[in-house]
Amino acid sequence: MDALSKGLNFAPTLRKISVESMITNVADTIARNKKNCHEAECLRQDVLQVLRKSKLPKPNIVRSELNTLDALRRNSDVLVLPAHKSNATVIVDTRDYEEKMNNLLCDSGTYKRSYTSNQPTKHQLM
Repeated sequence: MDALSKGLNFAPTLRKISVESMITNVADTIARNKKNCHEAECLRQDVLQVLRKSKLPKPNIVRSELNTLDALRRNSDVLVLPAHKSNATVIVDTRDYEEKMNNLLCDSGTYKRSYTSNQPTKHQLM
């Protein structure tokens, strides 16, 4: 409950900085932008200096909550979704959710099948 109460836009702080990934991204960016050797070396040194001085932020979630979120993410039997009419988070069974969605979409009184040869938006754009 505590982990989900943080909301769907919650992002846990990093547990470690991926120095290798950052250096690789900087090298790729330098190559794409065709920087000369002097500019490229200055940029590399600046990035390394920032990485050496950087510290991880304080954790904004406890280990048990992080484990809970990871378990929910890996569990394909449940979906974590925003509630329809409130700012809440709900957990639903995947099969039940898919069945309800299919029932809604098959309701011909509410929805009408659109075929690719009949493109209603094409005429609206003209």
